[in-house]
Amino acid sequence: MPTSTTSATSSSGGVLQSLGVGSGIDISTLVSELTTAEMAAPNARIKREQDSVTTQLSAIASLKSALSTFQSSLTALLNGSGFSARNIGSSDDTILTATATASAALGRYQVTVQDLAQSQHLLSNNFAGGATTYVGTGTLSFTSGDNSFDVTIDTTNSTLAGIRDAINSASDNQSVSATLVYGQTGAQLVLSSLQTGAAASMDITANGGDGGLAQLTYGVGNTSNFTEQQAAQDAVIFVSGVEKHSAGNQISDAIDGVTLNIKDVTAGTPISLSISNDTDHVVSLVNSFITAYNTLQTTTAALDAYDSATQEKGPLFGDAMYTSLRRQMREALSKTVSNVTGPYTSLAALGVTAGLDGTLSMNSAKLTAALNSDFKAVSNVLSGAGGVISRLNRTITSTLLTGGGVASRNASLKTKQNSIDGEKLLIELRTAKVKERYLAKFNAMDTLLARLQNTATFLTQQMDALNRASKS
Repeated sequence: MPTSTTSATSSSGGVLQSLGVGSGIDISTLVSELTTAEMAAPNARIKREQDSVTTQLSAIASLKSALSTFQSSLTALLNGSGFSARNIGSSDDTILTATATASAALGRYQVTVQDLAQSQHLLSNNFAGGATTYVGTGTLSFTSGDNSFDVTIDTTNSTLAGIRDAINSASDNQSVSATLVYGQTGAQLVLSSLQTGAAASMDITANGGDGGLAQLTYGVGNTSNFTEQQAAQDAVIFVSGVEKHSAGNQISDAIDGVTLNIKDVTAGTPISLSISNDTDHVVSLVNSFITAYNTLQTTTAALDAYDSATQEKGPLFGDAMYTSLRRQMREALSKTVSNVTGPYTSLAALGVTAGLDGTLSMNSAKLTAALNSDFKAVSNVLSGAGGVISRLNRTITSTLLTGGGVASRNASLKTKQNSIDGEKLLIELRTAKVKERYLAKFNAMDTLLARLQNTATFLTQQMDALNRASKS
């Protein structure tokens, strides 16, 4: 039997390496198109499912991030620290100002400043030779307050200027500053204590050397070498009639939780100091809360949106978990607080209301009036154990916890994604089989056509040979 002059060789996978030998048809392209057409429906379905799951996973991630960001903004109101801020008022802040911590009790105090704390200033006797005057050698020892240090004076620094520099550059000197002042008849050494308070007065002794440093000694019973220009002195104040002394002009142990900063003495009239709740701080915190909540609403608005014109839905439209979360948050905001009595038992009563779009707005005048009227009630409505912020925080925490709504939905979607990946693999295997089936069919057809063509060619050649023979 005649054989084909051109053969088709199959690959290890059964796919022909040479196609269309017999028919001249581009079998490879034809098979690809037929396979694509046959598998179009399952491929489209799996892509829709895959895109849907991916979109939902992204939506859940966005929701989780937005909730976490909002929850972190609740701290100041949640722990009540915002209601612990104190406002300090002074009847004359050129004489007295103050700051207060949350532990400061509310109240009013009368403060009289009798003396300011001050440091000691000493002026030495005159040295006619000026800064270059030789003074002497030895060791000068200084004591001022809790600090003591020694200064060694030798021939390299035995002048008045050298002694000044030696005092200032002493490594363990934390209490005395030295300088020179120049007059008509010479120079004088000025020593200033760096600390205020009576205990910071200076004591100066001299030892060894040639004895010349005795000109710079000073202390109890020895005051002839220096003139005290300013005495070391404690601050003396009276708080509601109680006397208080302090080494400094910043006094933090006269009133619990309050630091007083005295600047001048009072001239007969006591300074009135008031400690009250900082209502402006609370209003600012509530405004920050509203901004954070509205940002959450804006960030998540597209998740369950629905466009009636295009009928396009957000990835969480109709989602039971998300719908429940939104409902719980609305209830947390709108319900009254059960353990509060009086007119201020809800956000709305404080001037915070929700619009049709779900965002909050605040009537600051109404909130301020509520704070001035019943600060404690407002604190409980917002920051109490059963208050609005606590309810919101519990709802979010429950949603974000392992096993909560967000985590459960995310796990469910991950499982579905894995299932889709498995199904996608099966479709790929099925696609390969479909392609193999089409190739087998067209290969058989092409082989048959090739054989028929070979047979036709052989017969034509035989007929031509017979015709030539009969003519000859």
